[in-house]
Amino acid sequence: MNIVIVTPPPVEPVTIEEAFVHLRLDDPTEDNPDTAAVRAQIVSAREQCEQITRRAFVQQTLRMTRGPARRRGERRGWDWLVGGGCMAWGDIELLRPPFIEMVSLSYYDDANVLQTVAPADFFVTADLVPRLRFASGYSIPSIYLREDAIRVEYVAGYTPKPADPDADPPVAIDYRANVPASIKQAILLAVQLQYDELTPDKRKALENARDALLSSYRINTF
Repeated sequence: MNIVIVTPPPVEPVTIEEAFVHLRLDDPTEDNPDTAAVRAQIVSAREQCEQITRRAFVQQTLRMTRGPARRRGERRGWDWLVGGGCMAWGDIELLRPPFIEMVSLSYYDDANVLQTVAPADFFVTADLVPRLRFASGYSIPSIYLREDAIRVEYVAGYTPKPADPDADPPVAIDYRANVPASIKQAILLAVQLQYDELTPDKRKALENARDALLSSYRINTF
């Protein structure tokens, strides 16, 4: 299984201004030599915290690929050799929640040709880590025996606050609005861990504080 980011987050969960306040720095302008470094550290900190929690924070489009599901102890390719094709899709967990919406579901058929499944033929459960399942009555197709036989594209992240063009002044879409405050604070601590020169004890204390803030958001799956 593999996950790649097709469309990255349009913004980071914390702003450069918030990071400067946290680091007790002044003047977060592009002329400040610290600005570029802190901006890069925000990206790195967000990626680190996403890995710790196994979540997506700001809206992004993901592509997950995986091969045929196989039972424990089953020899590689057994379904293919016996049945002429592998039918074993299994439920597909849509990792890195929160899930927002599906983009597409496709697969490589017996002839190794990419096919697309119609949206009416599948649905997504409302679990914390949602599962993609086929609709009742749909004839599940067989798939080619390759590690990326199944391709799922979907949008994940905390749902942004919609734009309000009729407001005075107009309000733009806010991608950060629903990212939990504890996650934002953990990202700021992760930035500090990169920026500050810390003693081993201080570093450990900050790492523990970051992990504590993220602990309730950690997804206990792959």
